[in-house]
This record gives sequence, structure tokens and C-alpha cells, in this order.
Amino acid sequence: MTRYNKSRIFKAAWSIKRRNASVSFSECLSIAWQRAKCDVLEARREANRKPVDTSIYSFNASNNVGIESYYANRAYSGD
Repeated sequence: MTRYNKSRIFKAAWSIKRRNASVSFSECLSIAWQRAKCDVLEARREANRKPVDTSIYSFNASNNVGIESYYANRAYSGD
């Protein structure tokens, strides 16, 4: 079971309440709890995400021959 920082949740609810006085505090608390739960889910997804191995992909500009090199110096460079 995930433990939530209730102090942070209440501070977030009060900041929501200060920004929008027409919203009741219970709605602000509900929004703050939803955000806290989403933050936990996002952290779990980030932890489970596999790191991308960048060493697999390499780009060598000399291997990429453009169309202009096929006709340079009136010589065909082959396929």
C-alpha cells in the first residue's frame, strides 16, 4: 500500500482553494488526492519503463549517399 504525504496533499488543496474561492474545500481536497494518486502512478510507470539503449542506433553521414553523388563528375557510384 502506498503511503501518501498528507501534509503535501492538504497544502495543495489550500493552494487550489486560494486560487479559486468559489470551489468548496472538499472539492479542492478531492482534486489534490487525485493529483497525488496520479503522481504515484506516474512514478510507478517511470520506474517500470525500460531504459532506451542509445548505443544500438548510430548514424554515420559518410554511409548516407545522397542523389547528388550519383551524378558527380559524370561517374555512377553504383547501388
